[in-house]
Amino acid sequence: LLQLLYIPTLLLLFSTCILPASYAGTYMAKFCNTKVAWYFMPIIIPTWMISFSFVIIGLKWMIVGRYIEEIVSIPSTAYVQWWCIDRAMELWEFWIGRFVIGTPFMNLFYRLLGSKVEWSANFNGYIREFDLVTVGQNASVNSSLHCRKFGVWKKNDIGPTLRFRPVVLGNGSCVKNIVSPGVSIGHGAIVEKISMVPEGGIVPERTRVAGNPSIVIETSPPSESAVEYDSKRWWKIGMLQLSWLILELHFLFATALSGVFVYNNSSIIQDRISTTFPWNGRYEPILRWS
Repeated sequence: LLQLLYIPTLLLLFSTCILPASYAGTYMAKFCNTKVAWYFMPIIIPTWMISFSFVIIGLKWMIVGRYIEEIVSIPSTAYVQWWCIDRAMELWEFWIGRFVIGTPFMNLFYRLLGSKVEWSANFNGYIREFDLVTVGQNASVNSSLHCRKFGVWKKNDIGPTLRFRPVVLGNGSCVKNIVSPGVSIGHGAIVEKISMVPEGGIVPERTRVAGNPSIVIETSPPSESAVEYDSKRWWKIGMLQLSWLILELHFLFATALSGVFVYNNSSIIQDRISTTFPWNGRYEPILRWS
């Protein structure tokens, strides 16, 4: 029943975030003396994305608080709390995460959710159970990190269980595939693609592991895995990424506005083209719009 009630509530919050975005568009329309608010979509869309992100952050702290290392029963309040935030994150990842992935916005978002992630960490994948995740400097996450795992349903139990365990990624480490809860990745270690580090596994520093379960296939010299963190360079790249996202929005809506202009002035444009390039052929003039 709680889950059924939560779904429409989440959708309502999702829709409510349109209000500040609509206000931003209306304000810009008045400021620029125009009645068409949707001309300012490059401002409206980021406003909505930021609003919904803060709604998710607020929901997490109100419903769950902090994730801790524990084992909970499936038919329990703790499970429902986890489920609610997990569904909210599914929505956020689909509508917002896919556009800001790999940018500093991900680092800020996860830090506000309680994760211990360095600003120089690179996220090309998503994480959940945020308080249990630690990501070091220059670490790269190319796969989803989940700090929970469902347990087996035994005959003597009331039902299945859900256990939470921390995941730690050291400085300069790189995760390209699955790591289970309770895993610790050493500094400079690499987990290759199509690999899986089993629950509670420890990957030594400056090693490369692969396979299922993963085994060490290479030991790298310390010099190859030295972590060099340049904060100025990182911030410049991050700001360029975010600026490019906003620029893409401007390109998109500039194209849309151009299409609207052409559609509304098609007869004038057609007459000018026909005058400049006279057509005496048998068929209709070139570029004739119906």
